[in-house]
Amino acid sequence: MTSLSTITGIVAFVSNNSFIDGIAFDGMRQHLAQDFDAIYVLDLGGNIRKNTSNQAIYNVFDIKVGVSINLLIKRKEGNKSQGQIYYAAVGEFLRKEEKYAYLQKSQHWGGVDWEEMKPDKNIPG
Repeated sequence: MTSLSTITGIVAFVSNNSFIDGIAFDGMRQHLAQDFDAIYVLDLGGNIRKNTSNQAIYNVFDIKVGVSINLLIKRKEGNKSQGQIYYAAVGEFLRKEEKYAYLQKSQHWGGVDWEEMKPDKNIPG
């Protein structure tokens, strides 16, 4: 977890979650990891188009593409190596209201169980 006292800037945005593993976003992921010291991605799922199961998938915005909440952090001392990437996913098959409840319960990035991710040849950057 990144200490708030060492942070010089945070970029926070909600976006389509396809940049997490989409091949078209290889360069974007690579540059984000170079330009920021820590990246936190909370995947809310909900990509109805990728659903191959018989279970219903729910989106927090009632749209067809998946959604993620993203925090990009820059520290005072600067990035001396590849930025750390942290990922957490809310259950893909949770209803919209259950996803809202998860967000309400978590409220702070410290309330999320983050997993550190390492880019590999299949998902660079």
